[in-house]
Amino acid sequence: MNKILKATYPLVAMLGLTAALLTACTGDSDDAAVGANRQVCFVSATRQFDDGNDTTAGNVAGVSPFTRTVTMPSEEWVGYRTLYPDSIHNMLMFIAKEGNNPTSSDVSSRLFRFTGDNNDWRANITITNPDAKYKLFGFLPMDVDNSSDHASIQALSPIGGGSPNYANGAQLTINGLKVLTSLDPCVIVGVATAETRESDVTLEWGKFDFQFKPNSDATEVTDYGFMLLDHLYSRFYFQLRVDADYAKIRTIRVKKMTLDALAGDGVTPLRSVDATVVLRPNITNSNPISSITFTPNTGERTFLLYDKKDTDGTTLTTSYAQVGTFCLAPYNQQWFRLTTEYDVMDTSGAVIRQDEAVNSFNTSAFTGDKITGIKPGVENCIQITVRPTFLYTLTDSDIEFKFDN
Repeated sequence: MNKILKATYPLVAMLGLTAALLTACTGDSDDAAVGANRQVCFVSATRQFDDGNDTTAGNVAGVSPFTRTVTMPSEEWVGYRTLYPDSIHNMLMFIAKEGNNPTSSDVSSRLFRFTGDNNDWRANITITNPDAKYKLFGFLPMDVDNSSDHASIQALSPIGGGSPNYANGAQLTINGLKVLTSLDPCVIVGVATAETRESDVTLEWGKFDFQFKPNSDATEVTDYGFMLLDHLYSRFYFQLRVDADYAKIRTIRVKKMTLDALAGDGVTPLRSVDATVVLRPNITNSNPISSITFTPNTGERTFLLYDKKDTDGTTLTTSYAQVGTFCLAPYNQQWFRLTTEYDVMDTSGAVIRQDEAVNSFNTSAFTGDKITGIKPGVENCIQITVRPTFLYTLTDSDIEFKFDN
């Protein structure tokens, strides 16, 4: 059985590795021979979240609007930075050399650091054989627990049996991904080389090949590449409004919302998930993500969904207002606990009281077209109407309030 290569990046080591990779690119050597450091830069594009269709099953007519070949720039694929402008974008990449029965020595793992000024990922790599063919597999962002062995890769055998080879694809195992996150866990689903960062390039969804530039007499050799990223998670957002009858005399101002994912019993909190992702080359016109298996891990972890405690917050009206967005590991997760801190105000805007509500809910209770499927790359909206059932505490402004007959 082929040995799984494991890459370990505890937090302290990760920072040190990043610095080492980046500082090496200014070497004084005037020779670009085999074994010298060379900088590799990648620019990315990410598939848009879909608001109703399952796009992981391949390019089925009427289901997926995406095609195998993508010419950059593309309206269907946008920059990762565009979808998540405030997130941390460091990426772990496995650089695998083709060959039958590959061993751990045939794979190099590198932490690529996102550069906000150029919106690309960079690392320095020592190339022992620039003429060899390589396959690139990876994921981002590094939104994982401080685990001692959180990422591994294994070459796949061809369909029907035979020797493992990275030309047949790879199995990525990522341990400790957060169940709920503001970030967007993605894997690489397509790679293409380019002359420069500004080059026009056509990427094939499911092609993982990368060919390094030949060595030259230059002191530095920079290799450029483009990559397509696809989602591992679903994305959700909340829309809140207040009941029309209640709004005649009171309103709600939301100050803070937190969310916990719960196990199937509706009680036990979930901390993280382990994801096993099988990636196959695009033999047919299909998504190279062959399968994703999530294994949940229990433990306390509360996700901050919305926090405006130091501002005016969001005052609810009878129309829906968007409050809070999150990404969710899609493994039939249904139970959640939503904690909301809010102000109750009368018609004059005076705060009558401050309160907190804790509600557990199951997504199966959202009928119709509100929840279309907790699947990778699919976005859903959770709509909630606030209908308080407690007795009112009258205030001075209520004296002048005219009730409907």
